[in-house]
Amino acid sequence: SDVLIVEDDAELLSVLRRQLERDGIDVRAVAGGREALAMIRAARPRLIVLDVGLPHIDGFDLVAILRSDETLRALPLLVYTGRYLDGADRARLTLGPTRFLTKATADDREFRRLVSELMRPAHGEVLS
Repeated sequence: SDVLIVEDDAELLSVLRRQLERDGIDVRAVAGGREALAMIRAARPRLIVLDVGLPHIDGFDLVAILRSDETLRALPLLVYTGRYLDGADRARLTLGPTRFLTKATADDREFRRLVSELMRPAHGEVLS
């Protein structure tokens, strides 16, 4: 699949999903970190859109687990959160190519632009 959205706000999740599906992007979605981990291991997405405040395993823990896995540590990540993140938080939330969006200030154009930017293969990268 193209994008895995990890977001526990069901309403926001369906809005984000609709925006991406309108752009022809295949979307999977889960509400918690534990389900996200299982889904990522079962079928690696091209991009993860991640909320930080999640039940069970939060965004920080999920990124730490993914970083410790050789095959998953370079996954592109869009952190989409309502929380203020300082430099230390951002460093802990960085996976492969990583961008940050704040829910309060982001509009859907910006969200879709970042998704499309992060899904483009890096120069010289071979998509398997």
